[in-house]
Amino acid sequence: MALLAAQLQALSRHADEFIVEHERDPASAAVPLDGDLDPRDLAPLIDQLRSSDLSALQRFAEWAPELRRQLGREAYAALREQMDNLQFAEVAAALTAQLLLQPAAGAG
Repeated sequence: MALLAAQLQALSRHADEFIVEHERDPASAAVPLDGDLDPRDLAPLIDQLRSSDLSALQRFAEWAPELRRQLGREAYAALREQMDNLQFAEVAAALTAQLLLQPAAGAG
């Protein structure tokens, strides 16, 4: 159990470094989205979160700059805190609600 905790902390640190580096990139922070984020693009992340798949940490880190732009700093910070605390179900629910992703969105 201690080994798993140490691995999770290391993964969280690596994700933090990745996010901080992308947040420092002036191009990604200053350029607004040309359009709305397509919620279907986040379906794999949401599926990983619902499955409590730890690879969701990396996928969330990859989406972080765009999520931050789309959701705003406060909403993104709340999601980020939940991710840091491995509250995957809560993040999946919040993303679903905030991005209006319906379960049938991919069916149409």
